[in-house]
Amino acid sequence: IWEAATVDHAPSLVVAATAEDLVTAARALGGADGTVWAGDNREGWHGGAEYTRFVADPDDATAAIEFMTGHCDRVRVMPYLNGVPCSIHGMVFPDSVAAFRPVEMIVFRVPGSDRFRYGSVSTTWDPPDDVREAMRAAARRVGTHLRDLVGFAGVFTMDGVATADGWLPTELNPRFGAGLMPATRAADLPILGLSRLL
Repeated sequence: IWEAATVDHAPSLVVAATAEDLVTAARALGGADGTVWAGDNREGWHGGAEYTRFVADPDDATAAIEFMTGHCDRVRVMPYLNGVPCSIHGMVFPDSVAAFRPVEMIVFRVPGSDRFRYGSVSTTWDPPDDVREAMRAAARRVGTHLRDLVGFAGVFTMDGVATADGWLPTELNPRFGAGLMPATRAADLPILGLSRLL
């Protein structure tokens, strides 16, 4: 989807949840900062970094391997992106795509662990103008692509990281995300209801 919508993105591999495939992918994509592994939803919906692990060294990833092989069929492996975790929402209408204000996702790495902790979202953070506009343009292109490809309508969210080299998406969710709630409350608009109508 990133390529079809011409959105800059980091490399990633989706591999079987086996020790060999996970380590091979992490070696291929990891640099000095390591990799991040995100498990599939074989066991149902999950969020808040619950099935996401930080792997500094693929040769020392026993806990992450045990978790992924025990709970997932497939795992997305990406380089660790150093920067501000953030997301942007889009809303697909029949003839246009609205792009909302980016929000920061408060995510912490747990010291001495491969775990992340999701805290909440923040609307006080504001990316540099060029990053904000790149995120909004990407949301419009992705929304247009989803509408043209599968007739998608309503709200979606793109999570990613604002790095020193710009914003790079990590995942696309065809649903409401927590980051849209503060804007919805502030504007006093029934965005969720409107999304369902669409």
